[in-house]
Amino acid sequence: MSVAKQLYQLQEVELELKSNEQALKQIASQLGESRAVVRAQTKLTSENQRLELLRQQQHSAEWEIDD
Repeated sequence: MSVAKQLYQLQEVELELKSNEQALKQIASQLGESRAVVRAQTKLTSENQRLELLRQQQHSAEWEIDD
């Protein structure tokens, strides 16, 4: 195999490697975003539960005032 052909194949491998590295970085970034979304959804659920509890307490307090 000629040196030129070997260099060409090496260049192709390097380009494919660079492309794969970029794809991996993009996937890792998307996974990070997904984790952030999951954390935000968990926090939202928790805060909604807290809000419902506070609403119930407010209604109870309003009933006590009316009595």
